Amino acid sequence: MNEVLKKKYKNIYQYHKAQKPTSKVLVCVAGVSEGAFRWYESLPILTKEFNVVLFNNPSVDGAPDKITFTVDEQAEEYQHILNLLDIDSYYLIGHSMGGFIAQRMSLNNPSKINKLVLIGTSFGSFQSEVDVKNIMDTKNTIKKGIKNIKNHEKLIRMQDYSFTEEFQNKHPEIIEKYLDEKLNKYKINKRALVSHFVCGGRFSSVGETQNIIAPTLVIHGTKDRMVNISGGVRLAKCIPNCRILAVEGAGHTPFVEDVNLMKDVVDFFINDKQVGVYLEKDYKLTEDMMFRDAMFRQHSRSITYANFIKELFMVDEFEVKFDQYLGILRGKK
Repeated sequence: MNEVLKKKYKNIYQYHKAQKPTSKVLVCVAGVSEGAFRWYESLPILTKEFNVVLFNNPSVDGAPDKITFTVDEQAEEYQHILNLLDIDSYYLIGHSMGGFIAQRMSLNNPSKINKLVLIGTSFGSFQSEVDVKNIMDTKNTIKKGIKNIKNHEKLIRMQDYSFTEEFQNKHPEIIEKYLDEKLNKYKINKRALVSHFVCGGRFSSVGETQNIIAPTLVIHGTKDRMVNISGGVRLAKCIPNCRILAVEGAGHTPFVEDVNLMKDVVDFFINDKQVGVYLEKDYKLTEDMMFRDAMFRQHSRSITYANFIKELFMVDEFEVKFDQYLGILRGKK
């Protein structure tokens, strides 16, 4: 193994060999406060056709902590690791903030990306105004839940960010596993969590997505409360060779709700299956939109904006409740 990989990056990436000899490589990038673990249940499907590289975002599962970081910096670091692994070309999946990073990797390295899948993501910028409204609505629901730490049913609603109430009621075992991963096994500290949210909150690819040349599939849950599906639709309309698969009734993590969704992803990558639908590229950026994007990019660098993101996601309140909630997960009263 390359000594740099061994010493500097060993906790940032994982390499999972395919179940059969192949030179095909798939790279998966996860979202806020997540890393390689988000893809573990998908590996049996993905490794049937690919060698799979998984990345841990900063502070996740032993990855180095970073006071601040940007989408651009993560895209550069992950590509550097792939270069050290002598991976010349690859298929790429990005979820949520990982979708932002995947977009930047595709824009920076167009000749290396065979095909691209973007899940629960958008082009950021002024699209985030729609998402912020949805998050504020969800936040009000969550606040009602975290006031009573003894009420399991109410408190579990903190996961309304990722799952619909209907799904939570039908699949409590998936929710508890998801929460145990987020709040216990792979929990990151409060400051790191803020850095993740700020990183995602500052992203914009407005005016750039038309330069993504890889065949692309956007996957989006129709009931996603973190990134509204309108963001996925607009993104699909802005990428030249792109289709969209709207997963009816799904929330922010449709591949967690149904891991078999990854079979469609593999079909898109390998078998050229026409997954989803093609949308006319009729979403045109006006001068006003470009001005709003310029203002967003400038304002998003400010401390004021960072504090707004921290308050929006109630980081302080969640941190206080985390340890208490673990007791509930373990059956304590």
